[in-house]
Amino acid sequence: ADGTNLQDGEPLGQGIKAEQWATGLKYDANNIYLAAYYGETRNATPITGGFANNTLDILLVAQYQFDFGLRPSIAY
Repeated sequence: ADGTNLQDGEPLGQGIKAEQWATGLKYDANNIYLAAYYGETRNATPITGGFANNTLDILLVAQYQFDFGLRPSIAY
């Protein structure tokens, strides 16, 4: 997406375009659930004083489903 004139005048995130992409994967079998996500943005995340030049997102989740219904989970 094109930046606005106001965005172009900010001290941060002065790129011509805002960009974002992401990828993820999931495994869900045998009472085990694993998921991962990775994403990046450029000139798209608002912060004080403009927009962040770059951001990186990493999400990880692991779960186990016990036969009696309990599902503990850990995430980062």
